[in-house]
Order: sequence, then structure tokens, then C-alpha cells
Amino acid sequence: SRLESKRRAIRNSDLCALSALTIKFECVPVPRLWRHEADDVPQETYEKSPLLQPASFAAETIQAAFQRLTTLLHDEARSPAPHLCLQYASNAQIYVTVSRIGAVAQNEGIIREAVALFAALIDSEEEDFLANEHFAKYLMIFVDRTCGSGNFYVGEDTEADIVELLFGIAAKIRLQPDILPIWFATSARTDARRTMRKKDDFVGVTSKEDFPLCYQLIDHVHHDGRIGDFSRTGLLYIFESASKSQALEQWIVESDLPTLMASGLGALYGRLSRFDIFERSDAAVKC
Repeated sequence: SRLESKRRAIRNSDLCALSALTIKFECVPVPRLWRHEADDVPQETYEKSPLLQPASFAAETIQAAFQRLTTLLHDEARSPAPHLCLQYASNAQIYVTVSRIGAVAQNEGIIREAVALFAALIDSEEEDFLANEHFAKYLMIFVDRTCGSGNFYVGEDTEADIVELLFGIAAKIRLQPDILPIWFATSARTDARRTMRKKDDFVGVTSKEDFPLCYQLIDHVHHDGRIGDFSRTGLLYIFESASKSQALEQWIVESDLPTLMASGLGALYGRLSRFDIFERSDAAVKC
């Protein structure tokens, strides 16, 4: 009945709020909680906290809380409105806490659940998180800290999940060009570098801060398997979006993306001959 659906939604909202408070309680110093400044916790607090080490009770609690939040969001998406959990997640800006925790977590389980939680928020569409500049900023901070080559706590499967998340955003930008300015915006610094650049320079201007999503995809274009497939397809979607945005088209032409793309694809194609040799060797052994 409608009344029962409303009661279930309210109960799920309470659980959502409780899970979010559990996350903050595990990671935020108690005095800060008393002053209700949980969203202003400095990055150093997380970096110095022993709670995010690979093996700790707090890490297990945070991972379980992330998982619970994701489950609640998925369950709520299948039920009729109102979607109170989603509204709470948007109003409380849960993604800020998730980003800060995931960015410094030395635990692949936490990072994997953070990716799943971000994916649930993006797939919801109701609160339009992809059109939220604040959400875009903290998501890319999380991706930059977890998906780089220097992170030893992220395995190949989790890295593929992160690149798949970026691919999903690129696909949304392709279908909804109006959200492009949230993820791509040129800065005065970039314009100054372009002015100083010589016309005959082979390598274009590096402007990661203008479009971090695009550079993250470029960084994975040389991979094979799921990571490379999602990366290359995501870039195709972005290049297709450039046909509807003159600013993005000019930015791509003047940037170093073509050079990086060529280098990445060259590295990928350079491995194909080795794969062919291995396959032939295996076939010869079987014969």
C-alpha cells in the first residue's frame, strides 16, 4: 500500500542517515562532531588517522557502512517516490566524506565500496549529481588519489571499476551536453600558457585542471582488457561531445591530448605482436 511504501522509505532514510553518521564518527575527531563541523575536516586528519590502515576495526566498519549506503540507494531506486535516502545523500553531501575517506584509505575494500557508492549516486539521476560542480570536484579528487600508478592498494579489478565509472560519466556527457561545463572549464592560467606557446610546437599545452576526467581516461588508454576498453570508448564519447562545443574542440586541438593518445595507442599496439607470438607458441606446443 501507499502508506506502507512511505513508512519503508522513512525507515530507509533513517538507516541511511545512521550509516552516514557511522562513517563520520569513525573518521572525524569527537570535538569536531560536537561543533557540527564534520564537513570541514582537514585532509591531514585522514592522512594521520590510524583508522584507515589495511587491518583495523574502523576500516571494516567504514567498508560495511559504505556497502549499506549503496544497498539502501539501490533498494530505494526500485521503490516509488519519495526517495528520502537520495535526498539526504544530496543535502548532507555524503560524497564529500566518501571522497575524503576513499582518497587516503590504505584498504582496497574501502576504495571498492566508495566506487560502488559513487556509481549508485550517479545512476540515480534524480538529484542530478552530475550537474553538481561540488560533486564533480570531490569525485575527481577521489579518482586522482586512488587511480594513479602510485597507489599500491588498488588492484586491477578495482582500477577497472574506477575507469568504468569515468566511462559512465563520459557517456552521460555525450547524451547531456548541458552538463559538460561542470566537468570541463578553461582557466586563466591555461589561456596564458596557450598565449606563450609557439605555433610550431609539436606538443600542446598540458591542462589537467581544465578537464581532469579526460586526462584520467588518457592515462589508461594503453591498457588492454576492461580498463583499456572503457578508457578508449570514454575518450571517443568525449571527442564526439567536442562537435557540440567549440570551446572543447579548440581545447583538444591545442592541448597535448593528441600526443598522449598517440603514445598510449602506440604502447598498446606495440604489445600486439608479442601477444601473437605467444599465441603461436602455445598453438605449436599443443600440436
